[in-house]
Amino acid sequence: PAQIFADFIESKRMSDQDQTTKTAELSSTESKHELNLDVVDIDKEAVRFMQSHELAVLSTVGANGHPHGAAVYYAVDAQNYLYIVTKNQTKKAKQIVDSPQVAVTIFDAEQVATLQLNGVAHLVDDPEITTMVYQKIIKPKLYGKMVMLPPIAKLAAGEFVVLCISPASYTFNSFKNAEDK
Repeated sequence: PAQIFADFIESKRMSDQDQTTKTAELSSTESKHELNLDVVDIDKEAVRFMQSHELAVLSTVGANGHPHGAAVYYAVDAQNYLYIVTKNQTKKAKQIVDSPQVAVTIFDAEQVATLQLNGVAHLVDDPEITTMVYQKIIKPKLYGKMVMLPPIAKLAAGEFVVLCISPASYTFNSFKNAEDK
């Protein structure tokens, strides 16, 4: 599995260098820094919660107004931007083209806690960032007793893309120690 992953990352790195128009469905190629988005200051407890998990539900809305939710693996950087890997022909990718406003929900049943983020998603084209995200997300994971790459690696839906979510607002709730009133 480690060699398969290493081969995948190397092929993806080469593909990123050669790719120019393969992600036509996601035409915005501005980096997060060029967008000058206001990112909300997230408190330390919520940041720790976000960084200690890797799976969330990404919610998007299409041009027809219909919502869509998808389970996604994510990575977080030091500025609390969330990154996901998808493919440019997935429903979520197409809906982000129509409407970049998204919601992300991270839940932990053991901690009885939830983090809900609202923000704006955009395509990342910076090779340094995309490589970091691929290395954090597209790696073998344990599914029950089976080890395999995340489902997005097997989905036939176009080319891999990395999306950055810039959180604009959030709600963090932890109920484990809350008293019933």
